[in-house]
Order: sequence, then structure tokens, then C-alpha cells
Amino acid sequence: IPSTVQQIGDKAFQNCSSLDNVVLPDGLKEINKNVFYKCYALKNITIPTSVEVIKESAFENCISLESFTISSNIKEVEKKAFFGCTKLETVTWDFDNTKIGAQVFAKTAFETKNSVNGFFAIDNELYGYAGSDKYVTVPSNITKIKEGISNLKTITVGDKLEILQDETFTNCDTLEEVTLGKKVKDIQEALSITEN
Repeated sequence: IPSTVQQIGDKAFQNCSSLDNVVLPDGLKEINKNVFYKCYALKNITIPTSVEVIKESAFENCISLESFTISSNIKEVEKKAFFGCTKLETVTWDFDNTKIGAQVFAKTAFETKNSVNGFFAIDNELYGYAGSDKYVTVPSNITKIKEGISNLKTITVGDKLEILQDETFTNCDTLEEVTLGKKVKDIQEALSITEN
């Protein structure tokens, strides 16, 4: 993509199933929503250091993508950015300086490789559960649960948990019981409960 391009619109290359290599131009600030969604053959992509935000579902279901390097200038990666990139095993970036959305690495080899007993966490924040158990106890070091925990019947969390992200259990249709520690204050938004 030529250097004169400063913005690429949402869904610009969505469903370009034969696209296998992309070099983005210097000066690009954002990778917009669904830009490379379902680009099944996409294996190589060069991200310029000017990029600061990767929007929601930007690379969702890019099933050939195996590795990804993000510069230290990236400030935010929105939810589901790499969701379903099943071969994505190696991700290189400084997580400490980047805000990471929910389910960014759900259903990727990276999530599976970095999960402990099915729980995928970064810096004491739980980003997903890739295990198959229906009755789980969240590791005791977790202080925050992000959106997108699903397919559980019961979940128990420890006393270090303080924050549940909005809509944490929204898609958890099978959930029957939640046991929370003492520090959690408001669970209404996490469970998507509306007052009658």
C-alpha cells in the first residue's frame, strides 16, 4: 500500500481470501475494524511503527497468520483483533504498555500455548478460558476478568478479584452459578442484568 495512504477504511480487505502478504504504509495510525477479516491466506503483514491502534476484529479469522510483531508504539488492541487466528502462535510486543481488549487472542494457538489449566491471563488479568471444564475455579492471582468468558456452568473466583469487565459473562448461556470474592463491588454490568 503506497505511502500516500493515511487511512484504510473499515472492511477494506474483508473476505479477500487469496490475499497473503501486506505491507502497510508508514504514517498509518490505525488498522481499522474488520480490515483483514477472513483473509484466510494472509500469512505476512508488516505493521509500521506509526500504528497506535488495532481496531476490533481487524485480523479476525486470518487462519494462516502464524506470527505477529507489534511495535512498542501500539497503545491499544481492541477486542477480537486476532480472534480465530488458529495458527497464530508467536506474538511479540510489550504488553505492559498496551491496552488489550477482550478475546483478542481467543481461539488462537497463542492462547492455547500460554494458558494454564485452560486459563489465559496476562499480568493477573484473565482474558479467556480455553479449557473444556464446565465447573471452574479461577486462579487466585487474578485481579480482573475481561469480557468474554463463556461455556461454563459454575465459576468461582478468589478474594483478589476486584474488577469484572462490562459484559464479562454476556454470552455464557450455560452459566448457573457465580461465586465471587469479597472485593468485587458491582456485578450488574458484568452479568448484563437490567433492573425491572
